[in-house]
Amino acid sequence: MNRASAFGRAGWVQGQLFYSTYSLDLHDRPPDAIDLDAMLRTDYTRFYPYPFVDGNRFYAGFTHLMGYTSNYYTYVLDKVIAVDFFSQFDKNNLLAEKHHALSQSYSRAGGSKPGTELIRSFLGRPQNLEAFKLWMDEEFRGIVR
Repeated sequence: MNRASAFGRAGWVQGQLFYSTYSLDLHDRPPDAIDLDAMLRTDYTRFYPYPFVDGNRFYAGFTHLMGYTSNYYTYVLDKVIAVDFFSQFDKNNLLAEKHHALSQSYSRAGGSKPGTELIRSFLGRPQNLEAFKLWMDEEFRGIVR
């Protein structure tokens, strides 16, 4: 079950990186330079180990291409920030008073400052990928591979 959980996390990240890259690729060039099918094949084969199926028209149902445009990457960035925030809490005592005070101070700050300043204030340091890396690998620590 631990390995299945880790596989699921890895699959989610893999998918998000594919979606983000495809979205950015489509919005990073002039419309007349876009070949939806060629870009789909290139990005798909970059991120997935599974064979690409000819005739795949994934983009026809990827509604975030229009609403989010090239900003789809924020899903992964939000997860990185959330995991980093959660690493500040004791997982065995999530209702501890110190956690309540910490989260309240963050929520009271609201949109009073740029997001990076709020994150730095909450964490007491700049944001980084370390907690996310640990989250990706947490089920495998201590397991012989």
